[in-house]
Formats: sequence, C-alpha cells, structure tokens
Amino acid sequence: MAETIFVEIPEVTGDADDDKHKGWIVVHSMSFSVERMIDMNDLSSNQRSHANTRFNQIELVSSLGTASNNLMSAVVSGKSYREIKLHVCRPSKHSGNVLEAYSNWTLKDAIIDRYELQVDNGGTPEEAWAIAYSKIEHEYKSIDKKNGNLEKVNTFKWNLSTGKAE
Repeated sequence: MAETIFVEIPEVTGDADDDKHKGWIVVHSMSFSVERMIDMNDLSSNQRSHANTRFNQIELVSSLGTASNNLMSAVVSGKSYREIKLHVCRPSKHSGNVLEAYSNWTLKDAIIDRYELQVDNGGTPEEAWAIAYSKIEHEYKSIDKKNGNLEKVNTFKWNLSTGKAE
C-alpha cells in the first residue's frame, strides 16, 4: 500500500517521494485526541460548560530514516517550529496514482516532545514521536460527487493558550 500520511517540518528532510510531498516525512500512523474532563459522578450542566478540555499531543509512528536524527535533535534542544503540517491523503478519483490530501493538520508553535526507537530482531526499525503545540487547525475535505474533486467541508481552529476558537 502506498504511503498516505506525510509530515512537513521546517529544516527537516524526510524520505517521501510523492509528487506533492517530496522531502516530507512518511508516517505509518497518527493519533490525536481531545477530551473534556468531566466527572462522571457529577454530570450537572454547570460542570459541562466549565469542565477543562485537554488536548493531547499528536503521536506519530514512522520508519527510521533521513529525518530521524533531526527528530532526536529537536527533542534534545527543545527547538520550536512556527508551523508543522500533516497531510492524510487518499488516491485521487481522477487518477489512482495521484494522492490528494483530505485531512490537513497545521500545528503552530510546535515542538517535537518525545522520540522513541523500537527495533525487533530482523525487523524494520520504527520510531514513535510526539508533537506538542499551542495552536491547532484541521481542515477536512470531502469528494464532490458531481465532479470527483475534493472540496473543503469545514475547519477546526483552536488556540490552547487562550482556550478559544480562532
């Protein structure tokens, strides 16, 4: 199966060779969660509106590659990136050989917060790493059934520092 998740980090070159994502990092899996910290023993309407929301880091798994040492260095140095982009892609309806991004993530004021390497005997080394951020945007696109093109459906933007949508 072709790679379908790509990450672009400024000054970090990855192994992707997809036409639209050359030099990006190829990612095997991505995990994101946000949760409302509600006490199940007290489901009052007051708690629902004032409970804290917790955004978790975006966690990624990729193969050891050209970006690996830069990812480790970013953790050690605490380097901050103005913007990191993630694209989740699928084959184009017009040409199965072309990938189109339909789930686009932008992480602002981001840092690589964790890096782990796992190697099994005879297996491909895999790395798990996490990105922390102060602002997050997610744009979702859906296929227009009339023309087969991807069209923006909606966007989520949140500033963790202010606790407000942007």
